[in-house]
Amino acid sequence: MQYAFIFGKTPYLSLAEVIHVFRQDDQNIDYFSREFGILNFSKELKEIEKIQNKLGGTIKITQILSSISWQKNFTNSEKKSLLKSLMEICKKQDQHKSKFKFGINVYNYQKSAKQFLKEILIDFKHDLKKADITSRFINKDFQNISSAAALNENLLEQGLELNILFTSEKIYISQTISIQNINEYSKRDYEKPEKDALSGMLPPKLAQIMINLKSPEINTIFDPFCGSGTLLLEALLSDNNVIGSDISEKAVSDSIQNIEWLKNNYQINSKFKTSIFPLDALQMTLEHLPKTNFSIITEPYLGPALKKEPNEKEIKEIQNNIKNLIFDFFRNLSPILEKNTEIIIIFPYIRTKKKKYFLQIEKEVTKLEYEIIPLIKEETQKKLHLKINFPSLCYEREDQLIGREIWKFIKI
Repeated sequence: MQYAFIFGKTPYLSLAEVIHVFRQDDQNIDYFSREFGILNFSKELKEIEKIQNKLGGTIKITQILSSISWQKNFTNSEKKSLLKSLMEICKKQDQHKSKFKFGINVYNYQKSAKQFLKEILIDFKHDLKKADITSRFINKDFQNISSAAALNENLLEQGLELNILFTSEKIYISQTISIQNINEYSKRDYEKPEKDALSGMLPPKLAQIMINLKSPEINTIFDPFCGSGTLLLEALLSDNNVIGSDISEKAVSDSIQNIEWLKNNYQINSKFKTSIFPLDALQMTLEHLPKTNFSIITEPYLGPALKKEPNEKEIKEIQNNIKNLIFDFFRNLSPILEKNTEIIIIFPYIRTKKKKYFLQIEKEVTKLEYEIIPLIKEETQKKLHLKINFPSLCYEREDQLIGREIWKFIKI
């Protein structure tokens, strides 16, 4: 069965996450664009809501129901075939006794998506009327439907959301079967009792993605720069034992309080254990490491909070300090880590209007007996024609001067 995963603002990270979660090889990935990825599964996916809640980088999961061929110039004949497919799908649904509510999204259309969507919505509504189906579409201003709008309208429960997905040779039609609950992310981001905005808050969605990049058989996560505990909270929610440490006593206290808040507000399986303690990550010894197989997943110090673009001298000073911290962290860990232990870590970079300044210390790290693991395998990159120059992937926001480069290493 084919499913299309509608990606958020970091499509490469979203793809890497989906590949890791479902253990997909490149033969099972049919298509990738910056807006969605199409994957093949041997059987129907179960517990869709649970899968959706686990994926930080996927905003919607959709099931592909039909497809039509096309040759890059959308003709009237193709339009008729598309509308016919939409109608066939609609007639299989329960349209209720009252007005039928629906929405349509268009992805990866290279021309005017808004104009295309407007025509499809109006023509489809007209076809529904001819079939004696009273309907209304919820697309505002003939734009794709936001997750918030779909959730507010209860569209999946009380209506139908369809997606028109353009690829180089086919147009796929899919039905949305789950939507990312944006309210839950806001709750965990802003309602937890202790936050540390000054040090830079790790977004819960990115924490989820990083957790999902680990090997699936590992269920113990150690964060030695835990801060206020965002990564620990997301790890607990996805059924992992969590161990956290930080040089700051306040950070340790914040993490403990936030975990208590999580346990009081969410159903956390009691079999998964937590341990939080004060520790300088550069002074770690074998005694501090978990006794079972584990992955280190962490965001270290990102540098000082920047209110304006730093100059070249300031950038060099900031990055030298961060480089020394990260290098010393890997050097101290090397003699006490077992082989094949994973480290998924963020290297911060500075964004200016003219340039991005990366740390570029990964080669130095490999000299300490670590191997870099590409987040998306080279074979997959070639098959999907991805333009990725590095084994790492980036997460950034337009309004922020600091970006996050995600790396995966294993001890060799």
